[in-house]
Amino acid sequence: MLGEATVLWADRGYAFYVTVGELWAFTTGWNLILSYVIGTASVARAWSSAFDNLIGNHISQTLQGSISLHVPRVLAEYPDFFAMGLVLLLTGLLALGASESALVTKVFTVVNLLVLGFVIISGFVKGDLHNWKLTEEDYKLAVAGLNDTSSLGPLGSGGFVPFGFEGILRGAATCFYAFVGFDCIATTGEEAQNPQRSIPTGIVISLFVCFLAYFGISSALTLMMPYYQLQPKSPLPEAFLYTGWAPARYVVAIGSLCALSTSLLGSMFPMPRVIYAMAEDGLLFRGLARIHTSTHTPIVATVVSGIIAAFMAFLFELTDLVDLMSIGTLLAYSLVAICVLILRYQPDREMRNEEDEVELQEEKIPETEKLTLQGLFCPLNSIPTPVSGQVVYVCSSLLALLLSVLCLVLAQWSIPLLSGDPVWIAVVVLLLMLITGITGVIWRQPQSSAELHFKVPALPFLPLMSIFVNIYLMMQMTAGTWARFGVWMLIGFAIYFGYGMRHSLEEVKSDQPSLKVECSVSRSQTDKYNLHEFFSICRLLFSSSTTPLALWTRRSTVASAVPADAWARDSKMDSNDFRFMDFKETVENLIATDISPNTPEAIDRLFMDIGNINRGSMAEIQDCQIEEMAVNLWNWAITNKMDLVINEEQKAKVRHVACKLIRMCEHPDASEEAIQRQILMTMKTGKGWVDVGNVALADDFFQSAMTSLEQLYSKLTQRSPTEEHVVMQKNTVERDLLKVLSYQAEAAVAEGDFQRASSCILRCKDMLMRLPQMAYYLHTVCYNLGIQIYKENKYEESCFWLSQSYDIGRTDRNSVEPEMLAKVLRLLATAYLDWDSSEYYDKALNIINLANKEELHPVGLFLKVKILLKSEMANQELFQTLMEILHFGMSLNFCLNIVKLLVDHERGSIGFYFLKIICEHFQSSEDTSKAQLLHIDMLLQRKEEMFAKEKVEEIIIGHQTGKPLASELIGYFHSIIWKQAARSFEVHNFDNALHWYCYSLRFYAADQSDLDLAKLQRNMASCYLHLGRFDKAKEAVIKAAQRDPRNIFTQFYIFKISIVEGNSGRALEAIITLEYLLTTEEQHENNASTKRSSGVMLFSLAAQFALENGQQVVAVKALENLAKYSEEPPQVLTALKCLFRLFLPRVSQMPECENKKKEMDRLLAYFNRALLNLTQLFEGEAWTLASKINEAHWFRKTAWNLAVQCEKDPLSMREFFVLSYKLSQFCPSDQVILIAQKTCLLMAAAIDLDQGRKASTAFEQTCFLNRALDLICKCRDIWNLLKTTGDFSRDPCETLLLLYEFEVRAKLSDPLLDHFLEPVWELPHLESKAFETIAALAMEMPACYPSIALKALKKALFFHKRKESIDVLGYSKCMHSLVNLLVPDGVPNTELCPMEEIWGNFEDALIFISQTEGYPEMEILCLMIKSWNIGIFLYSKRMYVSTEKWCSLALRLLNYLGSLKSTYETQVNILYSELVEALEKNKRSAFNEE
Repeated sequence: MLGEATVLWADRGYAFYVTVGELWAFTTGWNLILSYVIGTASVARAWSSAFDNLIGNHISQTLQGSISLHVPRVLAEYPDFFAMGLVLLLTGLLALGASESALVTKVFTVVNLLVLGFVIISGFVKGDLHNWKLTEEDYKLAVAGLNDTSSLGPLGSGGFVPFGFEGILRGAATCFYAFVGFDCIATTGEEAQNPQRSIPTGIVISLFVCFLAYFGISSALTLMMPYYQLQPKSPLPEAFLYTGWAPARYVVAIGSLCALSTSLLGSMFPMPRVIYAMAEDGLLFRGLARIHTSTHTPIVATVVSGIIAAFMAFLFELTDLVDLMSIGTLLAYSLVAICVLILRYQPDREMRNEEDEVELQEEKIPETEKLTLQGLFCPLNSIPTPVSGQVVYVCSSLLALLLSVLCLVLAQWSIPLLSGDPVWIAVVVLLLMLITGITGVIWRQPQSSAELHFKVPALPFLPLMSIFVNIYLMMQMTAGTWARFGVWMLIGFAIYFGYGMRHSLEEVKSDQPSLKVECSVSRSQTDKYNLHEFFSICRLLFSSSTTPLALWTRRSTVASAVPADAWARDSKMDSNDFRFMDFKETVENLIATDISPNTPEAIDRLFMDIGNINRGSMAEIQDCQIEEMAVNLWNWAITNKMDLVINEEQKAKVRHVACKLIRMCEHPDASEEAIQRQILMTMKTGKGWVDVGNVALADDFFQSAMTSLEQLYSKLTQRSPTEEHVVMQKNTVERDLLKVLSYQAEAAVAEGDFQRASSCILRCKDMLMRLPQMAYYLHTVCYNLGIQIYKENKYEESCFWLSQSYDIGRTDRNSVEPEMLAKVLRLLATAYLDWDSSEYYDKALNIINLANKEELHPVGLFLKVKILLKSEMANQELFQTLMEILHFGMSLNFCLNIVKLLVDHERGSIGFYFLKIICEHFQSSEDTSKAQLLHIDMLLQRKEEMFAKEKVEEIIIGHQTGKPLASELIGYFHSIIWKQAARSFEVHNFDNALHWYCYSLRFYAADQSDLDLAKLQRNMASCYLHLGRFDKAKEAVIKAAQRDPRNIFTQFYIFKISIVEGNSGRALEAIITLEYLLTTEEQHENNASTKRSSGVMLFSLAAQFALENGQQVVAVKALENLAKYSEEPPQVLTALKCLFRLFLPRVSQMPECENKKKEMDRLLAYFNRALLNLTQLFEGEAWTLASKINEAHWFRKTAWNLAVQCEKDPLSMREFFVLSYKLSQFCPSDQVILIAQKTCLLMAAAIDLDQGRKASTAFEQTCFLNRALDLICKCRDIWNLLKTTGDFSRDPCETLLLLYEFEVRAKLSDPLLDHFLEPVWELPHLESKAFETIAALAMEMPACYPSIALKALKKALFFHKRKESIDVLGYSKCMHSLVNLLVPDGVPNTELCPMEEIWGNFEDALIFISQTEGYPEMEILCLMIKSWNIGIFLYSKRMYVSTEKWCSLALRLLNYLGSLKSTYETQVNILYSELVEALEKNKRSAFNEE
């Protein structure tokens, strides 16, 4: 297939964005994917069949017998597991980075050709011409000679053409896959020496060779055996078996497998590349474009495409796959032919890009070229234009449609046509006439004259013939093939419309601001890399897989066209770190890779580095290499995809770098082309800097462009042979000079240098005598500058630019139409008017008169009236202008707008008079009523209410007696009436408001269910309520509810009526319904925020109304909704305060019960909402700081009081204390607030600690204790701050915090508990009681820290002794605890404390007893018993000396007993005597005990 080398470097191989757009690009790519997938599946099926035939068909027989799909004409006879496994195996190899070996490919190709020649020669040697003359008798003999006749094909009619011409076409359509891949010859046009000759020759020769190969194979096969006995799955081996050459069967089969293997890998290799390209463009899912980091292959695309191909090879027959592949290829080639046709007639891209298209900043200038019927057949231009290109585009689309219909008729209704049916013949003739006419239109359009390496000849006839043949072959396909193809296309379109259309690059770019068309610099001939890549991709995209009949004509080298690292380059940018590259490497990587987030960083680095680089620093690089680098960088900067990542400033930086590189290579002997290129680049770079506001850099490039222009002019004049040639060359230079001067003017305007800008434009204006074709361009430049300056309110300068625009434009009326000149003049008049100086009003009036002469436009007439009003023109002169407006036939709406303008400028008298004239002038018009309504509106604005009512009555009577208002005016009428009613309502004139509402009501039909009627009824109900007419109000509300029950205002008025009637239940229902409507319907409406604010307002009014009428329960519900849905913190806080005032008296009087608990929870929720809104309030600036603090104090104190009242509900008390603390954080941290915060936290921590002690589970205990610990830490911070404000030495807070924290940590088994206590032991202010408490807590279960308890008790005893007034009772209790710790159950705990230390503690106690009075007798008794028991314990351990010591201590303690001494003295003495005797008996042992 032939193509044109028009698009030399597309972003993707399927380069159809350029011509037919994104949808057809997707369609082509999707069909190419189908071709590759089906090609892979068909070759895999063929491989499996050939191998199965080689081993005696064991695989097929086994699968048919065990697993049969039983879906004829849809699926294969049996699932081909072998083919599926083969595809999956090769998919895995490709995913791992395997690529074809060139040597293996060449060897297989040679084997292909050898086997091909062998088959053709053998076939002709062993062939029998009788097989081309078979008859029905031969077929019957074949049937009789076979046991299994299922392998026989149909006979047809016998003979040489058994299936007729239709069979030939059907076969050609099926075998179209064989004639693909020749497009790769066309892609080598740039490498051919004579492409115009060598490319067609190469394609024709290749086609002829391919034809000979297929012709030879087909002839050999049909000569070797009857055609109806050929085996479709493996014909060649079976043919040799039939002729008796059984050994040759294996040779051919092995050759087939070799060819199939090459073809299979060649089919699979490019398949994921197409998917990858489409996914990268966003047309398919982005995940398919993921590149494997190590193998650099598109891993996801490879696996997905392989699975799809394997699935199809598994389920479908070979013939079905071949047909499906052919139809997809035919459609893709048809699209390519259409693109060739369209491209040839499009305007040349380089010519278009050289001309700057100046964008208008207000209205688009009308196209100078218009499409006419004469222009279709006799175009005015000899070169393509946008209009002619669009004509060809539309005509090509129509031709494609008509050719499709023609082919359908010829293929499906051929019998009626051949039989002479007049209807079908007329249809065909009509289609041919239309096709011929449209083809003639295309033929008459100018073709592009751009020099290309190769052009398709005979346009438009050759592409149209290609389209016709392709579509006709497609129509030969079976219905099943079309059904499968339709399913494939449905899946594709579902993906495109569901995903691709929203994620494609084209869609993303369409969201970006439109940019001016940039010019592209031609690439250097040395840029071989990108061209090679483009050619390779083209070869892949237009090649296709083959089936068994095409095995040896397949060019296997196609698959290896793309280098293995192509995909690696696609994702290289992501891994590049530009900070560690030199300048040249950075440029090369930037150009070679796709856009990525690192791109801006690379651009910034290039821009910074270029200032420090000169030709000397790049001496190792040749000039041609620097130029190539600059040109590639420039072309990269102007591609459309740049807009997605980098901004205009970064694009300007890239062009800046490219220009600097080009200027490094400039020299006096530079060619004219090089100078022109430099001029173009410097101009564009300077313009880019102007557009981003960097005028200083722009001026440098403009000066460089000026210098290059002088150099170019000198060269041109030196080589010009004649004077005429000198003039022509001078015009060429002056044209570029004019552009540079216009750019300099724009730069001067940006700098605010009006003098320099005007000087540049005036120079350009002088040049127009020699360059009249540039008038339109310069006119537009001045117009844009005028608009730009006007927006900056610089009216004097704006007037200058607009005047210049008009002066220049009127010199070239062929290009600048009167409409454009009138628009310039209107803007100029507006500028003079806005100058706001009476001396310019006359100028404005003269200019607008001139504009109206150029083009009579309503805007010009309106502006003229405005100028007259502002210049305080007399009514008589003004009236003359008004009459001119009527004379010019302006519309009624325009005239009414003039009336409004007159009224707004306090010319009401003339406005009313003009309105009367308007009504008379348009009395036959149906729009007269609009003038009457405007009259009413103006009367009401002037407060002439009586006259307005008379006019209203006239309109109502006319409406009811046959002169109805137009439907669009009825809304205007109601608007006027309702506005007046609203004015009366605002001044509390409710009777008058009702009167006006009644006017509106009379316009509604009784059965009309209009929502506006419901609104009217609600407004009337409001008036009735204010007047105390409750029955009328209720009646109006009922009517409103019938028409609009789901309106929040309807429910509000139902609520008000219910409150007035005392029906609190109905009022509550209305509030609940209002809340439901507010929450469920707002998400479905566009004005949800407005509706929410209205609902909140209604809740506020409802609460107020309910309280005024004594309905507290209803008021509470309204206030709760107000607090819930309002987004204004002050409003929420006010509602919450009202709720607290309503609830607190009732809650304080309630007994402790479940209901009170619920009410407390309700109050807690109120406080949490108050806390949230206080946070928002302090972040805003609505209130003063003092007001905010007062609000916080009120809620803090309320929470404190509620906490105090919750004595029997500790959990609620805790929550209120915490809330009080949180609310106090909004208040200034003075001493009072700090004390309150400390108390709240301390109380809350105590409650949590107590709940932790009572917790039933370990988890609950842990939660409570952790919460308490958090509160303790916060309280300690506040306590430390509080101590700085005064003397708090008597405050027990620090001791409590210490004890609370110790208990929490002990119960949590804190491993750092000892570390926590280290500073505690050294605290001087702690009392003995604190240490005793620590000791008790240390031994409290589940904690058990005896060492800490021992240390604490010793500290406590120490502090007891230090006191001036010793607390004997306290000391005795402390000693008791210590003794119980040291001697539990009468046995000394020597692990905790050695015996000597235990003895010392007992002696200390004895000494204290002997020195003080009042020691409790029971404590002395306890000490005595403990010491006696220790002695007995030691006796059992044969420690006799210690026994005597401890027992003697018991006797000494006995002496200090009081009343109990007599009770224990006798018994203790007896026991002691017995003990002494026992000790005497063991005297010897006693001496040796220790």
